[in-house]
Amino acid sequence: MIKTNIKLFLWFLFLVMLSGTIGSADLYRSSTYSDTSLSIFFLIMSIYIIIFIVWIAVAVWVYKDAKKRGENAALWLVIIIFGGLIGLLIWFAFRPPIGGRKYVPSRLCPNCGREIPFDANLCAYCGKKFESYL
Repeated sequence: MIKTNIKLFLWFLFLVMLSGTIGSADLYRSSTYSDTSLSIFFLIMSIYIIIFIVWIAVAVWVYKDAKKRGENAALWLVIIIFGGLIGLLIWFAFRPPIGGRKYVPSRLCPNCGREIPFDANLCAYCGKKFESYL
């Protein structure tokens, strides 16, 4: 359901941009601008549309990648769309391995009560030594 809504929203946004481009072209055609100005306008708008399509493809890829890695895919999609290139760099910096984050079994230190790895022989917080449970 969410994928369908996202696709519909993106198509709607694309159609709005396209209709704005066509409407602007008609406005420019009826004015006193030359054909060169109109060609430059269409070239610039084409570049913007291509960048938009590529960016949406990148956002969809990050959405699927986040879902595959066990992360909140919708949150990462929003970060990528609104964060731009910085959001994409953050995703590459902090994405977990495929399958999600690995669970490391832990236990509580008998001296200070903090969580430590299950196989630790020494508490990293208080320095208490104890026997391994392995």
